[in-house]
Amino acid sequence: MTDDVRPHPPTDALRAALAEHPEGLAAADALHASVAHASPDAATIAAHAATLRGIPRAEAIVVNWYESAPVQRFIANLTNAGL
Repeated sequence: MTDDVRPHPPTDALRAALAEHPEGLAAADALHASVAHASPDAATIAAHAATLRGIPRAEAIVVNWYESAPVQRFIANLTNAGL
């Protein structure tokens, strides 16, 4: 998967918003690592996004990113890759 089609998570914004939330920081780092992985998994990315949605300080940031058209195309491509 090339970087030009891989959506970059808003890691810096999430880390800034979650500076006082260790579990949130771990989830933000896990989301970043999952997207950057050589073989990204849609379910894993969705799980990290769901974890971050559950944290009020991160919710809007991750929803705006995850629900964007480029990210949804990326997720759809991942889930259709095995067909």
